[in-house]
Amino acid sequence: MLATLFSARAESQGIHIGTGTRFGLEGAFDRYLRLPFTLPDEAFAPGLLHATTAVAKPC
Repeated sequence: MLATLFSARAESQGIHIGTGTRFGLEGAFDRYLRLPFTLPDEAFAPGLLHATTAVAKPC
């Protein structure tokens, strides 16, 4: 799954995930995500569960 698609699905779950395309030119790095680990555990864990829901949706 491309990072831009995953990011859009995660956004529908209320999670903002930066894609690798922000760090490259002309769509480079679309197979990479940027996952910051700056949230406290009590906020990060539920977000990760929502992200797995985004991945589980059929394309």
